[in-house]
Amino acid sequence: MNLHTERYCQIHWANTVNQLMTSAPSLSHSRALASVAHRKYWLCHAGDALISPKPIPSHFREYANAILELDQNDVEFICPPGSETELLSNRIKGTEEENKLLEIREKFPDCEVSTFAQDNCTINYLQRHDLKHSGYSSLPNNQLLKLIYRLNSKSGFREVAELLNIPVPYGVLCNGDEALVNIIDNDPAFAKRAMIKFDRSSNGYGNTLFDRSTWYPLSTAEALLKRSLVWPEQFERYVVETCFDIIGAPSIEIVVSHDGPELLYNCDQRCINNSWRGMVAPPPQVPKAVTHEMEQHTLSFGRFVHSHGYRGICDVDFLLTENYHYYATETNFRRTGGTYLHELLARLCGSNLAPGLCWLADAQQLITPMDFLTAASLIRRNGFEFSRSSNSGILLVSDTIKFDGHLRYLIVGSSLDEISSVETELFSLVGM
Repeated sequence: MNLHTERYCQIHWANTVNQLMTSAPSLSHSRALASVAHRKYWLCHAGDALISPKPIPSHFREYANAILELDQNDVEFICPPGSETELLSNRIKGTEEENKLLEIREKFPDCEVSTFAQDNCTINYLQRHDLKHSGYSSLPNNQLLKLIYRLNSKSGFREVAELLNIPVPYGVLCNGDEALVNIIDNDPAFAKRAMIKFDRSSNGYGNTLFDRSTWYPLSTAEALLKRSLVWPEQFERYVVETCFDIIGAPSIEIVVSHDGPELLYNCDQRCINNSWRGMVAPPPQVPKAVTHEMEQHTLSFGRFVHSHGYRGICDVDFLLTENYHYYATETNFRRTGGTYLHELLARLCGSNLAPGLCWLADAQQLITPMDFLTAASLIRRNGFEFSRSSNSGILLVSDTIKFDGHLRYLIVGSSLDEISSVETELFSLVGM
């Protein structure tokens, strides 16, 4: 590790597999979460450490180092032994990797741990080893952790949103399959369609559109039985909400510090099959007046969690209908797939991002077989590589091609039209 730095050490704890998001984990979901953990490398500065559930591919680290202007040994990389689907705080116990972590703590008494998610097992581990968490003067207590877990559930967020007069879709909490069938069959709001969500952590895992015309002639009970077989590991507790035809899924990201909540950025989420895939900033379909209202609701939510002691990043996700009505659907009490990109752009383009700067991120299936370095080479040879001098171009933000066949990219430019045009060129260039 490079010890000759004026910046204190930050330990980036990439617990993408965590109790907050995967209280009832499936193997496939946990593997998918672990596969993108190495993108946390973009947060690292010289003298930092990164604790990850998977090794960072050497070619990706070289690619990122060239962009971040880091040397190979500037960042201490720690990957504890064990399954990538196990919790990091369990994997690292009693290992040589734990000894490395504790050595860092001794060398840098003021070092702080920045977690992906503040879950019980991670906070308990930090407590046992006298490690500080970024943003806190003392570690989150049990009462705060209970609030984080509650708000990170579908029903918990709805409860607080209604308390704060943040508009949410009409919805009902159902305990068990029988109650779910009864509500869908007897509530007029769900006569044709309903959005069914497991009352679990934030993100769209397991969210299902129930469309009666699609399932006919099956009964509601038969249709929901088929649905349950897809996610057998999840608990039988559901939130059923009105299903809207939408033109966008805006998200307002904030950071909550000692002084209170502060806006980070706004975006429109790109989702497929109710799962987050990417985002565009600023959101192209949202009028300024509507954006302002959603920002005020999010800051109200931020003040609420600030008053209860929360420190860190969170957001509020919305749905936007054709007549520009909006409804809040959930909060993510953790870093998201966009917040590390926002931090990266602030680092590359200047801490105060230019008002005209636009960016999009996505993960698209490659049709033409190729590896990460081939894609990066094609982008560079055709003049689309990101340039610091122009604050524009394409960055490849992680390498999951062998895992899921997706090319994960970030496109930066001076207008929404420009980044959209560059994305079209990228599709043609690499075959997506």
